[in-house]
Amino acid sequence: MPIQFDDPLGPLDRFRADAVICLSQRVPGWVRSAPAMMSRFKIIAAKGGFLKHVGVGEGDVLPFELYDAGTHALYSPSGLMSTWVDEALAARGKKRLVKTTTSTFNSLGRLVSQTDLIATVPEFAANDLARLYPLQTFAHPLGAESDLMLAWHVRNDLKPDQQWFREQIFAALHPLTSA
Repeated sequence: MPIQFDDPLGPLDRFRADAVICLSQRVPGWVRSAPAMMSRFKIIAAKGGFLKHVGVGEGDVLPFELYDAGTHALYSPSGLMSTWVDEALAARGKKRLVKTTTSTFNSLGRLVSQTDLIATVPEFAANDLARLYPLQTFAHPLGAESDLMLAWHVRNDLKPDQQWFREQIFAALHPLTSA
């Protein structure tokens, strides 16, 4: 089930999910939660694309002016055209040009590798995509990080099968956490 950004905990109460991974937040009394992972965000761009001509090296912080002037692709399973990045830019009086969205990281990586588009993605996704496609990665000029939590309904708190399920999720997410 895709993340419901407007009500990430709702599926728990409506028996639509046993657990959800969402941005860390305060939770009501009927929810239990635990930190799941922290990830920095990186920028991906095509190797040999327009950034090769501007003197920014792989892994460097992409200068804000280049980030702001770039044309962006966006990972958005919901199809929404804005994220926390747009809120952060708006706070600076800026707005990015999002040309397209994709519903998977894989399609985003492929698209960016074949165009002059750039994209903001979690560090673990950027590193994986750079192994699959001719991409280079850059540190994000906003220095952005995301703390995610795993949340579940209190009714599932002590059930052994649900405890096992949560342990599997934590074990899978642990290697993805940014150092």
